[in-house]
Amino acid sequence: MQGDASAKVDWELTPFSIKLVRMKPSSDFVILLLLLTFGCTNLQKPKQTLQEKRKELEVGKLDDKYVYTAKEIGWIALLPENWKVLTQRENYNLARKGRETVEGASDTKIDVSHLVNLISIRKDLSNSFQSTMQPLDEATARDYDNHTIFTQDLIKNVYKSKGIQAGYVLGAVRIDGIMFDRFEIKLYSNDNKKVFLEQKLFNALINGYDFAMNINFNNADDEETLMTIVMGSKFSMKE
Repeated sequence: MQGDASAKVDWELTPFSIKLVRMKPSSDFVILLLLLTFGCTNLQKPKQTLQEKRKELEVGKLDDKYVYTAKEIGWIALLPENWKVLTQRENYNLARKGRETVEGASDTKIDVSHLVNLISIRKDLSNSFQSTMQPLDEATARDYDNHTIFTQDLIKNVYKSKGIQAGYVLGAVRIDGIMFDRFEIKLYSNDNKKVFLEQKLFNALINGYDFAMNINFNNADDEETLMTIVMGSKFSMKE
């Protein structure tokens, strides 16, 4: 690791997940889910069986062909068979560390009590997929676009406070007829010459829920695998 330009960042940051919520007196909800995976080692564990993966799901079903379904939003996604499903304990720890990180960096109170973890998978520390949903009230739904901007600014401020060089691209993409907000991030080494991690965040309002998908990758092959999950998603509910 000593010869890697991003080694200083890797050693200084602990793996964490940032769950960003609406800052509103009476209601808060998750808009985007940002999973940061920094570190120099990856603890290897025995391969999960299909039954073990199913036991870790809080919501939804995973069938024998590794097709995941969340009926609340009508979402169907085909997942890679050999990627690890994050355990409920891992999701809890990521949420706790992420809340502490955001609150410490932005002085913003974070509430993830209504967050629903759908399915999160990981190949290794740098290549992963996460999905969540959060029920919205009517006022929140009406202000959704403005809050998306607020959330994106909060992400930028968190990275800035950690001394991480980052580039951002905003956009939108249609997935099976549903328009998603898209927020792309490139994280750079300290000399600002090397990209050591890329992130793409997608979120949309579906059936009264804020639905979010987040992918993290550091190579083209895993980016293709992850984007296939996202762009190949199907929805039986279109709004």
